[in-house]
Amino acid sequence: MARQHGASGDVQAYARQAAARLQDLGRELADVAHAQAVTLPAGPDVTQRTHLQELAQQREAAFDRMYLHWAGVALGEETLRHYRQAADEAQAAPVREFAVHTLPMLQNLLQDARRLARPSPQAEPRKLPPGGPGEPAPPSPASPSAPPSIDATRPGR
Repeated sequence: MARQHGASGDVQAYARQAAARLQDLGRELADVAHAQAVTLPAGPDVTQRTHLQELAQQREAAFDRMYLHWAGVALGEETLRHYRQAADEAQAAPVREFAVHTLPMLQNLLQDARRLARPSPQAEPRKLPPGGPGEPAPPSPASPSAPPSIDATRPGR
């Protein structure tokens, strides 16, 4: 979905990497579950399907933001919580070992999603330093070629 709807090459690369790792993880999890006679859910639950439908309606930068927030960060945090719990509390040794083995990969994916979800420094508006005593007033934010700003709180400005 990220290849079709996303705008950012970084988000698309993250999505490819996450999909590949999570597909491998899904196969390993299915093997562990089968060995423990546990039935895994057949697919996304109702809430997840709703999020996926909403995500499919988004395009470009809006898709990137929603994908990173929901699929990258929110689901990543939830998944990490479940795996930490399994690593700490699972009764079956193979389940605990699988969870412990998987935690670093899940932590890396979450860290990458958080990094990509943060606004870039270039997106922040440029802040002009105020002119100090004896210095000319800063240029107008409207245009650097406009006359200096008028500051009624400082005489002579």
